[in-house]
Amino acid sequence: MSQPDADIVVVGGGISGLATARYLVAGGRSVRVIEASERAGGRLVSVETVGGAADLGATWFWPGEHRIRTLVKEVGVAWHDQAIDGDTLFWNSAGIQRMPGNHLDAAAFRFSQGGSSLIEQLVAGLPPQTINYSTSVQSIEETSNGVTTHTPQESLTSSAVVIAMAPSVAIATGLIDPASLSEDVRNAATAIPVWMGATTKAVAVYDTPFWRDAGLAGAAMCMVDAPLQEIHDMSGPDGTPAMLFGFGSSHSRRPPITPASVADQMGKLFGSRAATPVAVHIRDWSQESGFHETISDAYHLFGSPHLQGPSWDGRLLWTSTETSTIAPGHIAGALAAAERTTRIILNNWETS
Repeated sequence: MSQPDADIVVVGGGISGLATARYLVAGGRSVRVIEASERAGGRLVSVETVGGAADLGATWFWPGEHRIRTLVKEVGVAWHDQAIDGDTLFWNSAGIQRMPGNHLDAAAFRFSQGGSSLIEQLVAGLPPQTINYSTSVQSIEETSNGVTTHTPQESLTSSAVVIAMAPSVAIATGLIDPASLSEDVRNAATAIPVWMGATTKAVAVYDTPFWRDAGLAGAAMCMVDAPLQEIHDMSGPDGTPAMLFGFGSSHSRRPPITPASVADQMGKLFGSRAATPVAVHIRDWSQESGFHETISDAYHLFGSPHLQGPSWDGRLLWTSTETSTIAPGHIAGALAAAERTTRIILNNWETS
């Protein structure tokens, strides 16, 4: 029998895929990561902006989430406390009201140079040529002695494959034949939602965090017909760069989220200075590959028992934050899923 191209193929170079690769390499396994886009990171992404970096994907991690705290320390990524001091704005049919204290935010932590700083360190810690960028997976099939992952460039053989993406995206994009899965696994994998998959995130950048001078936390909840439903302070250490960010959805009946509509909403809430941001960054996650096909509210399927173990006699493993029983949807959930998958692989196979 010919040697496989890698012990394990990981499909998806987001935080769960990179963490799985990191743990498997540390366990002595050879790994290939297949990533469809030109970058790693998945839903953990930041862009350069005036004075620093703006997170357009995952933003926070929380006290008690020891996996992410341990990882950022190991790889040397700077982090700081989320700003939470100040009052909250509520905008409803009666107008904009100021409520004492922060009613939206809790103690949390942020990546000081953006979430991409963590991704960069994880990529740097993998052996050269581990990640195939801009490579789409056409299909994955079980064979008599392993798994073959087909891409336009090549067909990779391995002992097992790790699906490090939301299972419903893998099904919707045709990577796996649903008929090859048991009924329970097929139903769970097909219906499980993509965390934040219908969300659009907008970040408005300013010269200074002027709202703090007015005793505001930068936190707002909008129950009116405005683009963003909720808003938070996302400023960097010591307020630099100064940023407010909000969530909305392109699938809601709210107005479209555009630089102009974001600036207008910020101005109505936080005053005229907020109406003229120096930059606005927007990311519509529903337009990412497959996300628009997998809008679901079956959140009870997060951490489904049918996705905890492997399929295909142990050769197909599900690894994404949606599959975690610990903090599903969080970065910590992605890391917990990666730990679970790594433990299964290292316990099941010995490599020659």
